[in-house]
Amino acid sequence: MLKLEMIKIKRNVVLFVLIILVPVVINILLTIDLRFRYDYLLGQREELGYSYWQLIYKEQNIFNINEFIPLLGALLIFILFSYEVRYRAWNNIKILCKSSGKIVISKYIIAVVVSTIMIIINNLTLIPVGRITGVETPIEWDLIFKAIIAQLISIVAVIALSLFVIAVIKKVVQVIPISILLFVLSLFAIRSGNGVLGYITPYLYASKCYVQNFDEIMYHFVGMLLWCAFGIIMGTLVINKKDGLE
Repeated sequence: MLKLEMIKIKRNVVLFVLIILVPVVINILLTIDLRFRYDYLLGQREELGYSYWQLIYKEQNIFNINEFIPLLGALLIFILFSYEVRYRAWNNIKILCKSSGKIVISKYIIAVVVSTIMIIINNLTLIPVGRITGVETPIEWDLIFKAIIAQLISIVAVIALSLFVIAVIKKVVQVIPISILLFVLSLFAIRSGNGVLGYITPYLYASKCYVQNFDEIMYHFVGMLLWCAFGIIMGTLVINKKDGLE
């Protein structure tokens, strides 16, 4: 089943755009932005207590990249399930695999792999952005690693939650607006002062990943494990009872 999913994604232009073009284009725009704003940011550096590389991450977040990345997880799940919907092949694949669980797990693995590649590209392309901008200090690999882990924890949890949403909704395409709604509600809750939700809602796990400490990342990691268990198990159980996908 995993090989079949691999064959399908190799022919998908949208996935190529998500994996490579989205992070590259965002960081090109960031480079242009920093040409005009870097001096202003340097004036804030000591007040904020940030390193030069943290400033780069902070400025990248004006594009809401840390909030946008988890939503891409929901889009990935939609793309991976859209094949069966488009060709009305869900029942045939269930017969072939003899288990909906294999289908769900295969799609989950592919979504996580694609997300990992995209996140690594996003963070590594920040290095030339920093050098072009004028950052001369050594590359903070610990910061980059921490940002990659935080972003990956967030998107992996959202992918699992999206599997459950796919299972319970009537039409697969509805996972996109539902995910956006959940993200917006999470954002409003956090900004209204409900800090507890910051440890619960996976859509905001990567928010300000450039200043998160180890304890916060571990809290989010535990949250990710819970969301993965819930999304994969419940998603598989519900999908197994469905006659087809729309």
